[in-house]
Amino acid sequence: MDAQQTSTSDSMDTTPKFQYQPLAPGQIRLLQLTCCDSCSELHCTLTPVSIGSHPVYSALSYTWGRPEPYHKLFVDRHNSVLMIQNNLAAALNHFPSYIGKYLWIDAVCINQQDNAEKSDQVARMAQIYQQAEEVISWLGEEEGGSNLAMESIERYGGAALEAGILSLPPSVWKTWPEVGDDVPPELQEVKKRIFELFSAAAEADKTNSPEAFDRTEFATLTNRPYFSRLWIKQEVALARKIHLVCGKRTSSFEHLASAFLFFATYTAWESSQWQEGWLASPPKHLIMVETESGGWEVKNTAQPSAAIGPLMSLRRKLHQEKTRPTLFWLLKSFHVGLNQWRSSMCMDPRDKIFGLLGMVEDDHDDVTTPVAQTLIDYSQPVESVYETVARKFLRDGIIDTLLFCRADSEPSPNRLVLPSWVPDWDRDNRTSNSELSTKPPIPDPWGSGGIYRASGEKEQTFDLNTGPIRPGILVLQGTLVGHVSAVGTVWNTLRSPNSEPHFWFNVPGAQRLFAEVKSFLEDSSTYTAQAKMEATWRIPIGDRELHPESRQWQRATSERSQGMHQRITAARAARLSGDDIAGTHSYQSIMQATHDAKPFLLKGGKLGGLDNKYVGLCPGETRPGDVVAILFGATVPFVLRPGPGAGENGFKLVGEAYVYGIMDGEYVRGDCHAEMFILC
Repeated sequence: MDAQQTSTSDSMDTTPKFQYQPLAPGQIRLLQLTCCDSCSELHCTLTPVSIGSHPVYSALSYTWGRPEPYHKLFVDRHNSVLMIQNNLAAALNHFPSYIGKYLWIDAVCINQQDNAEKSDQVARMAQIYQQAEEVISWLGEEEGGSNLAMESIERYGGAALEAGILSLPPSVWKTWPEVGDDVPPELQEVKKRIFELFSAAAEADKTNSPEAFDRTEFATLTNRPYFSRLWIKQEVALARKIHLVCGKRTSSFEHLASAFLFFATYTAWESSQWQEGWLASPPKHLIMVETESGGWEVKNTAQPSAAIGPLMSLRRKLHQEKTRPTLFWLLKSFHVGLNQWRSSMCMDPRDKIFGLLGMVEDDHDDVTTPVAQTLIDYSQPVESVYETVARKFLRDGIIDTLLFCRADSEPSPNRLVLPSWVPDWDRDNRTSNSELSTKPPIPDPWGSGGIYRASGEKEQTFDLNTGPIRPGILVLQGTLVGHVSAVGTVWNTLRSPNSEPHFWFNVPGAQRLFAEVKSFLEDSSTYTAQAKMEATWRIPIGDRELHPESRQWQRATSERSQGMHQRITAARAARLSGDDIAGTHSYQSIMQATHDAKPFLLKGGKLGGLDNKYVGLCPGETRPGDVVAILFGATVPFVLRPGPGAGENGFKLVGEAYVYGIMDGEYVRGDCHAEMFILC
C-alpha cells in the first residue's frame, strides 16, 4: 500500500489526531460520510465490521496524488481528525449522494502506520473489492477536454457496446478484421455493425460534427494517473459493478472498454487506409510535423494508455472466462511496456508484487489460505520479495522470466542491488529513451510476442525444487552457442528537440545498423547467399512485424518488410518525409521496439567449431568476450558474461538476443551438448 501521510495540521489546531484501535481477526473498517460538498468541512464516522457478515458498502478506487497539501477529515464529529490528500477530499466532495452510506477507502480504513495491520488488510483487499456493492472509480476533477472525452465514451462506447464489441472473443481480435468463415453468424454481424460505426465516425469527421469521436481528448483522459496506479488493477478487475466518475460526468467501465476497443480498431483502420493510399491525408490523430532539416515526420496526438488493454483482458478472465491469471502474466501485463511515459505507480516497491496477488490463481497445496496471505509481508525487504518471486517462476519452468532482466550501462543510485537473473519490477517501464526516467526502464522483451522457440522442445530436466537454496545463485541447464567476437553501434531513436514525449526515427542510425549487419554477414560462411540477402532486412527488426490491422506480432514477410527496408536504405535525408513515412511506418515501429540493441557477430557452434559464425541483435551492453547460450525452456538465446560471484563457471546475465538462423530450435536439434550455467 501507499505510504502513510504525515500529519501537517497547523500549530493552532487543537483537534487531536485520530487514534486507530486494533481490529479483531476478520474485521475491516467502514467509513460513513456525514457531511460533504456544501459543508466547509468533511465529516465521517469509522466503524469496524466483520467482513464475513457481508456488510453493504461501496469501495472507492482512486489515486492518492501528491503527498502534500492535506485536507482535514473530521472523525466522530469534532472529536478527532485525519489528514487526507487533496484528491481524496475532492472525490468525497463530489459524493453528496453517498452521505449516510458506508464506504471503504484504503487511506482511511487501514492504519497505514501499523505494518501488521497493513499486511493483513492488504491481503484482504481482493475480497473487499469483490464483495463491494459497487466500486466507484474516481478519475479526478473536470479538466481540459475531459467532458468531451466522457461524451465520446458515452456515445461511441455505448454504440460499440450495443453492437456487441465486448462479445468478440480473443481469437477474433488476433486475426481482426478477418474473423473467418467458421465463426458464428452473430459474430459476423458484430463485425458488420462495427464497420458501420466506422463509417458513421468517418462521416462525422468529414463534416466536423460536434458528435465526432474526439480521439485526442479520449486518449488524454485514459492517460490520467488513475489508469497507471498499481492498486486499481485489482480494484477494477474484481469489481462486480463499476461507477466511473470524472468531475460531474459519469459512465460505466463497460462503456469505457467498448470505447477503447472502438478507438483501437477505428484508428488502425484509418491508418491502414492512409498507408495503402486510400486516404489523401493522414487521419486526424496523425499530424505532419516539419522538422528542423525541412523534412516531415508523423506525430500521433492520440495515444491512449496501454494499461487499459491488459485491464480489460483481466476483467474478461475473471468475469467471463471464470479463470484467474498467473502472477507472471500479471507482472508481464502491467509492469512491462505499460505506457511510454508512466509506470504502474505505487510508493512502496513491494507493492509491485503485493498489489497483484489478490487476483492470482492459488497454486499451492494449502488451498484454504489465499496466496496473498502467504506472501504479503511488509517486514521483508524488497530484494528478498523480488528474488523469492523470480525463483518461484523459474522453479515452475517459466524460464522466460529472464526476458525482463538486462544489464545497465552505468549503475544507478536508484537501482536495487539484485542478482542479474532477478527482474527489478521497481524499474520504470520501458520508454523510448531512458533519460526520461530517474531509473533505467524495464526492458520490453523482443521475445515476448510468442513467435520464437529457440530451445525447441528442450526443457529443464534439472529439478530446481531440490537441494539447498543459495541466496543470489541460480543454476540452469542449457547449451553454449558461441562467443561474441564483434559488436556494432547501439541503435537509438532521436529525442524530439522540444519537451514533448516524441521521438524521431533515426534514419542515419538505421542505415548504419543496416551497413553493420551487412558487413557481419559478409564475414560469415554459415548462411547461404539467399539467407544473407533475407537476413539484411530481417535482422534489424528481429524477423518480426505487426499484422497491418490486428496489430499482433507475426514473422516478418517480404511483402511488407523487405520493401520498407529498401526505402529506408535509399533515403537521402536525415528524416523521412511524405510517402516514405507512410510506406515504412511498420518497419520504423518495429525498429523502435528494438531500441538500445546493436548487431553482433558470434563465433562458435556445434556444426563448425569456431569457424561457424552467426549474426544477430544483442543488448547495448554486450561486449566482445561475452557468450551466448540457449537456456532450455526459454524462447530466445541469452547473452551471458563470465565473471566472479559464483565460482569460475559463474555468469552474469546481460540480456536476451536475437540470432538469425537459430530462433526456431535449429541449434538444439539432434546432438546437443547440455551443460549447467551458474547465474549470479
